[in-house]
Amino acid sequence: EELPDKEEVKEKLGLDLDKPMVLVPVAGTETDRNFFIKAIFRALRKVISDGYQVVLGLGRPDYKERVFMEKKGLRVLYWINDFPTYLKASDVVVLRGGHTSIMYCMAYGKPMLIVPTPGHTEQMLNALRAKRLRIAEVLLQNELCVEKVRKALRSLLEDDEYGKSVREVETVASRLDGVGEVVKAILKLSKGG
Repeated sequence: EELPDKEEVKEKLGLDLDKPMVLVPVAGTETDRNFFIKAIFRALRKVISDGYQVVLGLGRPDYKERVFMEKKGLRVLYWINDFPTYLKASDVVVLRGGHTSIMYCMAYGKPMLIVPTPGHTEQMLNALRAKRLRIAEVLLQNELCVEKVRKALRSLLEDDEYGKSVREVETVASRLDGVGEVVKAILKLSKGG
């Protein structure tokens, strides 16, 4: 399903069209989520004064998409039910580095600030691959502080190399036909070959 353009989606969600939106879809175990939310929240609440707006999802589907808190420049949802719509409205995404989340960001052409879960090898490798592609900045969890987050967000949004790389990856992703390839494979297997 095709979504409207970013400005239309931002307006529909009640977001400021003139401010970059930082999307933070938190996932993981409860302990990991709670630690990450506290750490990233401390940094992001300060960058709101730099002219950003933040949408933070707490990763709690049991509460659906109810608003936990909304203050100037900050919207905290228990759960981001319509992730593609919020992703479309975003300018940059802060995430842990799971494969699916990174693939969504690549398909939607969104630069990422990836903060892998300590000891989670898959997330670290995904983060390093995204960094090599110049579509992400990577911070270790113990490096999370206002200045490093601010610098990473500024780079992701203002450095033309990130913008160029993100657009190139989005173009490649838009040409892929995952469903078509699965159908071809099933048909081939059903014919015994």
